[in-house]
Amino acid sequence: MIIMIILSWLSLTFVWVGGACACSVCFGGPSDDLANVSLRYGVMFLLAVVLVVLGLFAKFFFSIYQRTRLIGSTSLEEDGSH
Repeated sequence: MIIMIILSWLSLTFVWVGGACACSVCFGGPSDDLANVSLRYGVMFLLAVVLVVLGLFAKFFFSIYQRTRLIGSTSLEEDGSH
């Protein structure tokens, strides 16, 4: 039964493989096509979003580090042990 499901899935995949031919650059089409330009802008936008999120994570951890150092230095001054 599992073999039949796998074979039918593979056959449907090979039948509908025409959707993979959507990019005109891959098949020698003009690279200034409107779809390609929008795709480039979309990829750049998503990369910018990822970079902003990673930058905010770095800022968050750096602020935690700074607050930890600030709390550590004030607690040592209050102890009077150093």
